[in-house]
Amino acid sequence: MKQKKQHNQCNVHKNIKDIIKIIKIDYAIAFRIKDKMYLNKNLEKYPQLKKALIKHELEHTNGFNLKDILLDLNGTHLSKVKRQYYKFLFKERKAWYQFLPLLKIENKWSFDIIMLIVWILFFLVIILSIII
Repeated sequence: MKQKKQHNQCNVHKNIKDIIKIIKIDYAIAFRIKDKMYLNKNLEKYPQLKKALIKHELEHTNGFNLKDILLDLNGTHLSKVKRQYYKFLFKERKAWYQFLPLLKIENKWSFDIIMLIVWILFFLVIILSIII
């Protein structure tokens, strides 16, 4: 049974390369920009988390719309691997880059509107709690 699961995971990874280009990085966790998916190279130590992240990133559109926002807020693929997700975050310090609204990717600056909204809301809550 275990071998079958591992075999299926390999097939998912082989088939994905036909759909999208996977680029291994040493920062952040995982994200997708158009036809490229960026995965932290240390996710190899967490195969279930890696598989869940790939599924999650494949559901994103090539642009930016409400579906993408709801997908990130809901995180259904990650619900079963939350423990691995948090373990990864705390073991891999550069994984925290995932939460920055601005990242340099392949010598170009990339802007994450969702993270910008999260940070603005975070600071608004802090400011309002101080004022009120």
